[in-house]
Amino acid sequence: MTETVREIYNCSKSVDFELVVVSPFCVRGPNIKWIKEESPRGASAAQVAAYEASSGDVIVAMSDDVAPTPGWLDGLEREIAEKESRYFPYAGGVHWCTAQSLGAVYGFYYPYFPAISRKSLEAIGGYFSCEYYYAFCDTDLGLRIWDHGGRCEPMPHRMIYRTRAEVEERHSIHKTTKFEHDAKVFMDKWHERLKHRLPNPDAHINVHLGLSHLPEFVESRERA
Repeated sequence: MTETVREIYNCSKSVDFELVVVSPFCVRGPNIKWIKEESPRGASAAQVAAYEASSGDVIVAMSDDVAPTPGWLDGLEREIAEKESRYFPYAGGVHWCTAQSLGAVYGFYYPYFPAISRKSLEAIGGYFSCEYYYAFCDTDLGLRIWDHGGRCEPMPHRMIYRTRAEVEERHSIHKTTKFEHDAKVFMDKWHERLKHRLPNPDAHINVHLGLSHLPEFVESRERA
């Protein structure tokens, strides 16, 4: 988490931001609001706790095993407001600087780390769902955006990278014990409604979208 917090400060100097940290240990610093995690309940519950404690108009998901690149928040509030004037609700996606593809389920793009206004979240019934421990919470949020007639789009110039903690795979217990639970919750909720979008009954619901035909992503990765 040390690298994550340090780089958020280093890469967000031109932005007025609030950093809400949910953790079992105390984290202090300028603009930090710390929420004590009494017991681990999964990434989705932690994100929801942070959202409920936040006060900003725009929410950007983060975790302690990723860190941003310079300029990742520059003009974000203005960009989201402009997008919402055309598509509502709306979510933008912050992405890995080394990404070769984008996540999509049943043909719908969904952001791994969404940047979304409080207004859009209220329109779809809230933030990540605590039905999930860690998997599919981002996918579910993306589908709720689309289901309400909105739009999810990647933001090529807003990039993050994996920190040492992620490279060393220090995953929580939920990442090794709760995937099947989360997958069942997701499939029970969405598959019957969206299976008609698959090319055949045996097709995988996830089909990643390649980036080679999107020059803005190629250019952004080169700059990062």
